[in-house]
Amino acid sequence: MTPQIVLIRELAAREKWSINCTGHSGEMTTLRLVPKSRFSEISVDDIQEELAKVATSIHLVIGAEAISTNCDATPVMIEALESFDSDPLGFGPRATLARLLKVALDCGYENSNLRPITQREAGWLKDQIQPNWVALDSGDDSGDRYGPAICYILMSSRLSELE
Repeated sequence: MTPQIVLIRELAAREKWSINCTGHSGEMTTLRLVPKSRFSEISVDDIQEELAKVATSIHLVIGAEAISTNCDATPVMIEALESFDSDPLGFGPRATLARLLKVALDCGYENSNLRPITQREAGWLKDQIQPNWVALDSGDDSGDRYGPAICYILMSSRLSELE
C-alpha cells in the first residue's frame, strides 16, 4: 500500500499545491501545503476532505507560522491505560491480517507480526473468536505511539475501501 506521505505529496502535485516546508512531529513527517494562487473555498474544502482520509492530522496555519521555514511540531502524546510487552492491533483470519500486517509495517510498527491469540485476549473476545483466528501484534508496547496508531487506523480503513 502506498505510504501516507506519498499519497499526500501526490495529492498536492495533482492539485498544483506546493509544499513549502517539511518537518517532524515525533516520529511523523509534517508537510506544509500551500494552495495554488487561484483557488476557491470549495476547492480547498474538497482537498481538505481528501487529505483527511490519509493524513494523521490537518492544521490550518496563518500569518508568520505559514511562512516560517520551520514546520516541526510538538508531538501529540497519548497514554495507554495499561502497559503490555506488545499490543494487538486486531484479531481475525490469518489471510485478512496478513494484508493488514503490511499496513502495520508501513505505518511504523517495525516489529509487527502475526501470532496466536493469548488466553488473556481470548477472554476479551469471549464468544467472538473463531478457530482460525490469529492476532496482528504491533510488536511492541504501542500504547503511546500516536503517529503509527492513527496511520494504521486510516490506512487499514483505506485498504478495506480499495478491496
